[in-house]
Amino acid sequence: MKTQNQNNKLVKSILMLFFLSIITFSTSNAIGIDEGKDSKKENTESVESAEMISELLASLESEELAFDEVTPQDNIQIFNANDEVLFDGSENTMKDDPKLVVMKRKAEFLFESNGTKVYKIF
Repeated sequence: MKTQNQNNKLVKSILMLFFLSIITFSTSNAIGIDEGKDSKKENTESVESAEMISELLASLESEELAFDEVTPQDNIQIFNANDEVLFDGSENTMKDDPKLVVMKRKAEFLFESNGTKVYKIF
């Protein structure tokens, strides 16, 4: 014979199993219903966003972005012993005149500021 305490434990475990199954079933149905509706919305939203992105990329490719191509020119300043400017210009123009090339070789490099190299003849 079963005692009253054993019967209570059996009833409690059956009720607990019943409530857990109801909660599990209702949760799975709720998730399944929402998932079906959301997936259709997500699919249409993802298609729309993909189309928008492709349109933006096409418009960017069609427009020519005008960026100035900056070729770095080495600007040079050569000073004499009295701090008077003997030459101020780019290294490309200096290469054309051999006197300026000799002047640069005689000069001593002092510093570089904002892309301009400063030399001084002592």
